[in-house]
Amino acid sequence: LKVIEDGNIFVHHGGGEGGGQGHGGIATALCTRAGFMANKTDPTKRKRNQDRGIIIRNVAGLEDVDMFGVLDGHGDDGHEVSEYVKSLLPDILAGLVKADTEQKFRVDPKPLIEELISSVIAELKTVQANSKSQDKSKTPRFDVNTSGTTMCVSLRVGDVLHTANVGDSRAVLIRKVMRKKKKKNEDGKEEGGDAMVGTLSSLPLSRDHKPTDPMERERIITSGGRCAKLGPNQPMRVLPRYADFPGLAVTRSVGDFWGEGIGLKAIPEFKSHELTSSDIFVVWASDGIWEWLSNSTVARILYRNLGEISKGGETLVEEARKMWDLKTNKAYHDDITCVVARFD
Repeated sequence: LKVIEDGNIFVHHGGGEGGGQGHGGIATALCTRAGFMANKTDPTKRKRNQDRGIIIRNVAGLEDVDMFGVLDGHGDDGHEVSEYVKSLLPDILAGLVKADTEQKFRVDPKPLIEELISSVIAELKTVQANSKSQDKSKTPRFDVNTSGTTMCVSLRVGDVLHTANVGDSRAVLIRKVMRKKKKKNEDGKEEGGDAMVGTLSSLPLSRDHKPTDPMERERIITSGGRCAKLGPNQPMRVLPRYADFPGLAVTRSVGDFWGEGIGLKAIPEFKSHELTSSDIFVVWASDGIWEWLSNSTVARILYRNLGEISKGGETLVEEARKMWDLKTNKAYHDDITCVVARFD
């Protein structure tokens, strides 16, 4: 388990945050754990962590603009893709914000986020060309044809959180809404006065893009692909119409250029939310968390650690690992990563 400490998270033009430290009214934590796959031939061989967390504070020097999110790489070079995309985001995002001299993104950040993702795709296309070139000096070069990453990110602009999602990583808002409830005596009868009672709830800020989703499945099929299981215990995958390979268990991806012709593209889906005094946390996590833990379970775990956000993230990752061990008889667990922001 790795908890990212303060100083190891990108902050544009200075500032400090991360590791549960407060900054600008927001405390953050990033916790990640590499997955595990039982290997009978080499028990010492460890699975490479393909997840990456994103915390970018003070974008272009603006104290009220931040980006949070998570990337979940897949394929043989998924770790290369997610790491490269993570390295690109701070400078591209800052450049786009600076170029918007009228700050139109404050009213509608969707065009800026779309351009951000398009710029990342353009960089990955260059990687693809480098990989095909006979000139070995052209770098970076790694597989982006059958490797890629999810991308679930939120751009905070003042009190509004704008979430863009590609793939099956997820962002969830956790809130506590106070309401009045009549006081009752020991006999259960109502007595004078009202008591304030808080109800914990979770609100998804993204939708999982999987072939099990009817709308996503229809979009892939209409684009010329197909969605099928290749075995009784296999997940449904996006596949070429007349072949069983390559395949992918998500319907949108950053990378995986083999599937562009059948709708497997980096098409972001957006949702905006205006933060209120009832909103406590937002968590961005890879499917290593969401495979076995419900949104409400995640909310309860984090709320129990309200004052120690790093401990909350660490507990969340460990609880997810325990569920993987239980469900797979300790034979496998996915990479598990969460970024948590607490709004103080």
